Amino acid sequence: LGASVNEENEEKEDHASSHVLLLSATVGLLRNISANDEIKTALCLGTTSSNNFCLGTPSSNNSSVLPVLIAVARAHPQHAQLQEHFCGTLAAMALRRPNNALRILQEEGPLAILTAMKQHPFNVVLQRQGCLAIRNVVSRFTPEQKEQILEMGAEQVIQQAGQHRSCVDEAYAALRDLGCKASRTTIHEDGTMTNQPQMFGQVKSNFRPVYD
Repeated sequence: LGASVNEENEEKEDHASSHVLLLSATVGLLRNISANDEIKTALCLGTTSSNNFCLGTPSSNNSSVLPVLIAVARAHPQHAQLQEHFCGTLAAMALRRPNNALRILQEEGPLAILTAMKQHPFNVVLQRQGCLAIRNVVSRFTPEQKEQILEMGAEQVIQQAGQHRSCVDEAYAALRDLGCKASRTTIHEDGTMTNQPQMFGQVKSNFRPVYD
């Protein structure tokens, strides 16, 4: 009887693991197709028959995928790959699309991004995607909208991400666009660090609003 119970538990664990992997792959697919501006806007804002771009039949009325996407991220906080895809998807959706960014804010997407970053502080790729996502969301926000994200603890989380050498530019850009006082951290070969402010226009940044 005990062996039977153990086998049943193992089957349930395998099923759960396969389910999360499928969800992660699905979020990864959303991330890839969000490289297209029309598609990402349709996914983010939803589509109606009056839209120029419409998913499904001409008479379809499709709601935004954001609530489901964010719910999936919240349901599986420990799955680093899913969380990284999630942050990358929101980064792509918000890029150069203020209406998408506003909808992401309304759905508390920034809070989910920051939660993912806090959950996986040593996952450098995820940290970089999280910084990109926050930066792309806030880049055209009003000071009041930026304050909402700062109240979520964004400044501290992004500062921590900036301790990773490959996240420095993205963290700096996110803090800058949030209106925070930011400095660039240089990590030397001996492990010591120096901080100095960067004046854009004088020092070339390696920051890109997208990351492959």
